[in-house]
Amino acid sequence: MGELNEVANDEPDDFPIIRPSSDFPAFAYPFHIINGEYVLTSDRLCLHMSTEELWQPGYYWDSLESLPEINISIDNEHYEGIITSGTPNLIIHYDEENNVIGIHNTSYDYCVNVALSSGNHIVEIEIIRSPDDVLRYHWEFIVES
Repeated sequence: MGELNEVANDEPDDFPIIRPSSDFPAFAYPFHIINGEYVLTSDRLCLHMSTEELWQPGYYWDSLESLPEINISIDNEHYEGIITSGTPNLIIHYDEENNVIGIHNTSYDYCVNVALSSGNHIVEIEIIRSPDDVLRYHWEFIVES
């Protein structure tokens, strides 16, 4: 599972967020760390995606439709998700000759509704930046009754 990283959140609607591994380009919520394990505290699992961490030169993500595709499976069952919020601010990247080499917003949230039984579960996340560029992550978590 890697290191456990619970992150303090100073937002007014304080909710518990985690970063399951240092290379994961998002925060997952709402999770708590209890007795050294990630505990999902809702029937909705969300990812706060950092496009700054996902972006590479040549990617033009200037609309919700152009953002990387995200696939979420829990215990080998695929869940359809929705983008629940995103920042409208676009960041434009230029090369040294002042040519645009890519565009992205700053972040967006992607959520799935889940109805899970109590016990141990495994979430698998696939982030498809392009057909030839797919990032994969997984971690274990529990649901308490």
